[in-house]
Amino acid sequence: MQVFAVSPCPEESAKRLWVNGNRARKMITETQQILACCQQQFLGKVTIKKTNGEPFKTPLSRMNHPVVIWARSDTKHASWITDHLFCLRRGYEGDAFANVYDNYIELLKYSQFIEELRGIKFYNFAKASDKGLDFRHVADVHEAYDKFLKAQGD
Repeated sequence: MQVFAVSPCPEESAKRLWVNGNRARKMITETQQILACCQQQFLGKVTIKKTNGEPFKTPLSRMNHPVVIWARSDTKHASWITDHLFCLRRGYEGDAFANVYDNYIELLKYSQFIEELRGIKFYNFAKASDKGLDFRHVADVHEAYDKFLKAQGD
């Protein structure tokens, strides 16, 4: 799982990810998985559903993933990811992920997801060992993700 935060602004980040439609669609699914883990932690239940209507499962291996730990460590992080998901969804022109909007509204019902996004500390997870890519040494997190995506052919 990964969240490519190529900009501190969730809308700008989503727009830049749509340069590669396959990557953006994959990011929608991965973001829903991350938010399902956040819901499990914050609410004790998961309302985010797959396109077939089943809720995403939150196995321990996902709950302990570094990106999920970051997302659930602060409700501001979860809020940023939620906004990022919504912006990604707006960029999608098909209906395969139509339930994302409903999931977003469901998340907004809970006050812990509605916080200002200022002061978010992003962490640099820009690494893919299987591809020999590692940009964790780049000081600016968003620049690191941008370089990571370009190295993959974005």
